[in-house]
This record gives sequence, C-alpha cells and structure tokens, in this order.
Amino acid sequence: MYIHTGKLVTQQGVDELIIAYEKIREDIRQAYAHFEKANKNFDGFFNTRPYSSAFALPRKHEETLLEELKVSVWRHIVAVTGFQKLVSRQRVKEFDQSCEKGDLPDITAAEVRNFIDTIIGNSTTLAQETVKEVFATLTPGKRRYNDLKTNAGEAAWKVGKKVILTWILDTWYQKPHVQIREEDELIQLDRVFHLLDGAGIPDGYKSPLVDAINAIGEYNTLGETNYFRFRCFKNGNLHLWFKQSDLVEKLNLIAGSGENLVGQSEK
Repeated sequence: MYIHTGKLVTQQGVDELIIAYEKIREDIRQAYAHFEKANKNFDGFFNTRPYSSAFALPRKHEETLLEELKVSVWRHIVAVTGFQKLVSRQRVKEFDQSCEKGDLPDITAAEVRNFIDTIIGNSTTLAQETVKEVFATLTPGKRRYNDLKTNAGEAAWKVGKKVILTWILDTWYQKPHVQIREEDELIQLDRVFHLLDGAGIPDGYKSPLVDAINAIGEYNTLGETNYFRFRCFKNGNLHLWFKQSDLVEKLNLIAGSGENLVGQSEK
C-alpha cells in the first residue's frame, strides 16, 4: 500500500534558488550602503545643519525589507513544492501565521532541502490529515449545515451518498457562482477525491468542481465532474452527489480508523 500524490516536489533548482536569493539580499544591502555613502558625501559638502540629512533614504529600514524578502521567498518555495495542495487548511493557516510573525527559518540550501524532504517523507500523514479535515466538514454534528434532513440522516461517523452545502453559492450572480470565501472548501474536497482515487493533485489554482460550477449557463443548475454530480439553488445551497461509492468508503475508513488508503494500490 502506498500514497500517490502525483509530482509534488523536486530538489532540482534548489542551489539556483539559494544563489538568486543571496544575490538579491546582497543587492539590497549594497543599495543601503550606497545610500549611506551618499548621505555622508552630502553632509560633507552641502549640509550646514547640526544633524545628518538622511538624504534620499528609502522609507523601509534595511532589516525590515530583508525580512519581507525572506517571507516572499519562503512563500514561493511553498508554492512551487505543492505544499499547499497537499496539506490541510489548518497547516496552511499555521504557515501563514508564521509568515505574519516572521517566524521562519533562514533560507539556506540545508533548510530548503530539509523542508522538501519533510514533505516527501510525511506525504502520507499530511494527506491523511487533509482527508480527515474534509471528513469533518461533511459529517453531521460538525458542519454548519448539519440540521438539514439530508445531512442529518447519516450517522455522525459517516459520509453518505449526498450532502447539501449551504450558503456556498453567490446568489448575486445571474448564474450559479461559488462564493470566493467558500472556494477553499470545495477545492480541498476535490483534491481529497483525486488523492483517494490515486489520480494525484489536479493542476491549476482552483479545481474541476469549482470550475464546473462557475461554468454552467444562466438557465442551468445541473452539472458534474469525474467525482461529483451537483445541483445549484438560488438560496445559495449546493446539492452534491458522490459518483464513486468506493472513494466515499475510503474517506469514511481513513477518517474513522486512520487506515492508509489514500491512493491505495497493491504492489
């Protein structure tokens, strides 16, 4: 048994990335050094005041700018490794919080390779976390729409053949459209079913499910993808049917027992 997540990460280009980062970092330091030199020259020839002119210095201090550079580069590394497509939304939130606090490791070849190795080595665990997170949003007693009859009819530990997602569609559009703030929930659901099917993670920023909903015509409310059939309602609700019962069984089993059935295949 093994997890199949598709091509997520690569260690190729790590050295080039580090070289580019260090060059930009040095360029910033040199730029500030040139500003300081310009200040001294100005003070020596033109400044008659008793304090330095601080001539033409950038508004941001050097260390602040370098910290922002580090955060931007780490965000790029996370994006190109596919980290955010594999892990739970909670882990993405934790990473964002680290960026906001500036609580990130230095960007070195060792740190970047360790980050990539960690993803590869723990891909199964990370995927299981994502499956359990999606399960928690779909099961009665945990989702915000658990009082609906269709949803409440299932046991608290089980996802059934259909769920109703409330307030997930934007009713201001003339045709069905997923609300921006709700896209992540559907994207994560789509990713999990791709993983369960051993199909890897879908390409692109969004997902086939979100794209299919947003693409249906003004007078149409029905649609489907490889894994879902859906119907859109003017009250903002989305009725979602699961087309492959075996994948739903895997979802329930992983969340209930912790079995590694993500992309399971016999060797």
